[in-house]
Amino acid sequence: SVPPSPGEKVLLPLIGEPIAGEPREQPQWSGAYTEVSGIAAAKAARAVQPYVLQLGHADRAGRLTKGDLVLVSQETAKKTELSIVRCGKKILLARKKGGKWIRAATGEPLLGVGSVTGHCLGVVWSALI
Repeated sequence: SVPPSPGEKVLLPLIGEPIAGEPREQPQWSGAYTEVSGIAAAKAARAVQPYVLQLGHADRAGRLTKGDLVLVSQETAKKTELSIVRCGKKILLARKKGGKWIRAATGEPLLGVGSVTGHCLGVVWSALI
């Protein structure tokens, strides 16, 4: 697809937990959208099945807080700080540390990660306090 022009806005599904698959077809999606523009819109235009994840918890590494909005692409990336992973029947936000997957919400190691289903492209909005 063609990236949006400067100032152009893109509407993306807003979802409160990591998912895998078409965002608008997920039972976790309430029907809410959020608008992104600028660099976020350009990244979303090149992303695979993009959506905005609204964090329900703080990141134990201190990078993100509850309520932050993160742009997600459902493709794998070798160099990314945060990934969306399938662990058993759950889909979780995690990061690799020392060759092991660590759950972002708890800081605990994840056992049995089956696949990476996406990655975070950047923070769309974050409170500064």
